Amino acid sequence: MPKNDEIVTQQTTLEEEIPLHNPLVVTGDMEQQLRSMYAERQQLVRALGTADAEAIIRMVRSMEAQLTDLYAQKTYELDPADQ
Repeated sequence: MPKNDEIVTQQTTLEEEIPLHNPLVVTGDMEQQLRSMYAERQQLVRALGTADAEAIIRMVRSMEAQLTDLYAQKTYELDPADQ
């Protein structure tokens, strides 16, 4: 079993490896974190109609595909000889 100073060293090393913006880093009290999380979810629902990560990913990918199609169409309309 590691000694106390070894445990502290291991914890310090782990904390140094995790960036501050990483959600695994716990800062502040739990109630404030929970309130912040729910506020972010409410903002997503208001703006996008959902807070579900998979649904948001599908939306973004769909928009990317639509833009790709639109750019391809515009390119063809500008110079159909390139096709």
